[in-house]
Amino acid sequence: MTATADGPWDPGVSEPSYLAAVRESYDTVADAYAEQVPRPADLDPLARALLGMFAETVREAGLGPLADLGCGPGYVTAHLAALGTPVFGIDLSPRNGRTGPSSTPSSTAPSLLARKLASVQAE
Repeated sequence: MTATADGPWDPGVSEPSYLAAVRESYDTVADAYAEQVPRPADLDPLARALLGMFAETVREAGLGPLADLGCGPGYVTAHLAALGTPVFGIDLSPRNGRTGPSSTPSSTAPSLLARKLASVQAE
């Protein structure tokens, strides 16, 4: 069973019916989640170094843009962007994209892509 999501950017892409419930549950807790998830600056030194090495590798190889799939509030997305990495965030929850840093290169429109990816994975 599938449902068609609402939104001006949605051309009528079908999705599994459970995605609406998942999206709603993430939207419900988005503010609390954004407060609890650690920012990259609060991570341990090894995790910060790995993010930095990853960003450097992408930049030096001329790769990108990167898609941070399931970016939540976009803290890692914003961190990678601040390190000069071409990156954008995609999350199933439009609310998550509005809880993170204002400089986070993300949008609610890519949630259509997130739903499509989840739909393909479910098949």
